[in-house]
Amino acid sequence: LTGVGIGYSALQSAIDMATVSQPLFMSLNEAYTPLDINGVVDLSAIDDNTRLQRLPSDVSSPSSSPSSPAAPATVAGLQQQWTEWLQGLNSDATKSAALTVSGFSVIAKEILFRYTLHAGKMANSAAVVANAWQHRSDVGVSAAVFAGLVGSNMGYPLLDPLAGILVAGVIVRQAFVTGMDSLRDLSDVPASDKETERLRQTCLAVKGIISVQELKARRSGPFLFVEVTVGVLGTISASAAHRLAELTRQELLSKHDGRVANAVVHVAPLGATGLGEMYPLWARDHDFIVDRVRSSIATLAEVQSVSEVQVYYKDNGHIAVKVDIVLPSNLTIAQAHAIAVKARREIE
Repeated sequence: LTGVGIGYSALQSAIDMATVSQPLFMSLNEAYTPLDINGVVDLSAIDDNTRLQRLPSDVSSPSSSPSSPAAPATVAGLQQQWTEWLQGLNSDATKSAALTVSGFSVIAKEILFRYTLHAGKMANSAAVVANAWQHRSDVGVSAAVFAGLVGSNMGYPLLDPLAGILVAGVIVRQAFVTGMDSLRDLSDVPASDKETERLRQTCLAVKGIISVQELKARRSGPFLFVEVTVGVLGTISASAAHRLAELTRQELLSKHDGRVANAVVHVAPLGATGLGEMYPLWARDHDFIVDRVRSSIATLAEVQSVSEVQVYYKDNGHIAVKVDIVLPSNLTIAQAHAIAVKARREIE
């Protein structure tokens, strides 16, 4: 449909050219000189500006030369037929048809643009999005043709070239935008702020995740590769922390329309991310601390066993431990409390 509109615009230009060329046809007719028996024009009778050389249709048959005087009438007839055909294209009916076709093309291409753009965003395909903007460029071309036709009919032929310049600018701009987007996809650039915020909210929606300390997402084609550090309670076990990390990873992969190709989730225990800087290096080792705690409590006869020792490295550089001990079942609460206090003193 766009091609029909452009074709009519080209024919309109041809009509204008034909109108301008009418004096040239008349000059050629006036300058025409009958051929002699040998099919050669007497060039001496024609000046340099209007010199014309023609050969008969059958140069091998000199007997056909008597028909040569009819050649001027043939040229004049062809010129008349050409002019009448071009004038027929310039009729009101043809103009109305061209306006209708170009107007319908604008509507149809705009519908295609919106549908294709939506599909491209849903599939996150740069190629489909670029094809959608090609439809939008076609809308501009059809609109320019429509405006040019309207302007020509209203006596403003300048609208046609101005519309063409506008369409060219739109096409160049869209080509630049699409090209830059493609280069960014190939360069592994970071995700947009909007995409990053959506990823952050997905992490925070997991029950047990308290904060998102760091989130990095890079684009590679239509996909995202995510690396995130989430904060959890510093007192939960390593198993519980790992579970929260895996749940967060599954949420990132399952949502966002499948755009997240891979996600790496780190866990940061809030309040317990220190290194034990307040103690000597030899006293910071986890296994060393556990062994010292167990050996200290083993000196207490009331304690049957140590079931668990958890070590916490506080943010301020200090080290804390949580110890679960097994006591005889016949003890009162007061007696058990007294033994726990005694065990704490041994550990300290």
